Amino acid sequence: MQTTLFVYSATGNSYYVARKIADALGETTIVLLPHSGPVEITERIGIISPIYSWVTPRVTSEFITSQLSQTNLKDIGYLFCIHTYGGLSGYAPMGTEMLLQNIGCLSSYQNTVKLPDTYVPLFSIATGAKYEAIYDKADRKIQRIIQDIKAEKIRPSMKLPLGKSLKNVLAHISYEEYRSYGERLSASDACIRCGKCVRLCPNKNITQTDGGKPQFGPDCLACFACLLGCPVSAIGYGPHHKTASYPNPRSGFDAIRK
Repeated sequence: MQTTLFVYSATGNSYYVARKIADALGETTIVLLPHSGPVEITERIGIISPIYSWVTPRVTSEFITSQLSQTNLKDIGYLFCIHTYGGLSGYAPMGTEMLLQNIGCLSSYQNTVKLPDTYVPLFSIATGAKYEAIYDKADRKIQRIIQDIKAEKIRPSMKLPLGKSLKNVLAHISYEEYRSYGERLSASDACIRCGKCVRLCPNKNITQTDGGKPQFGPDCLACFACLLGCPVSAIGYGPHHKTASYPNPRSGFDAIRK
């Protein structure tokens, strides 16, 4: 059976899950989001995405409402959604299901995978034994998910109290708040002007003119791909210029986004 995975992954966490699933299923195409080309539907579809502030991130939401909605949804035999998160899954599974319902579609399966938290303003990136323990536990969960998908198991999202109202409020706050995060990012004198941050930004919110330092625009996603992927840790967040690095060697994601 042909499978297509639509994957939004800024740091490599969701890509890691997608690659594991693709390798196990075979005959699987991974399409990274945002995706500007045509959306081709196969019998089995997967949407794999991180969770931002307890809700579905803007990139994934816009893909469902603006692109997936324009396809022949009747051709989908089995649709599954996997959400990666660092803290709490919150309203993202239920919110994604609502987005699908709004375009006349239902998912057959929803599940979550916990991976290292990459929200730089609040958390430190897991390293060493803690990093390995998180991934080892995630690997076991991914294997169970793969078996569920192969068996086309039905697993709906959990309905939460006041879910629709709170989901909408949280999504609006996070989407609008995150847009301004570019004002909080800056590049230090350690910047080597390599332009990698420009290439990493999924929203094309970073520019670089005349080989200079990166300039951060007004439409940030707060994914921190630029900060975490900077080869010299020159990009920092906030007045204290908090830096971090997350090459995520297990995922192989860094190799495909150079």
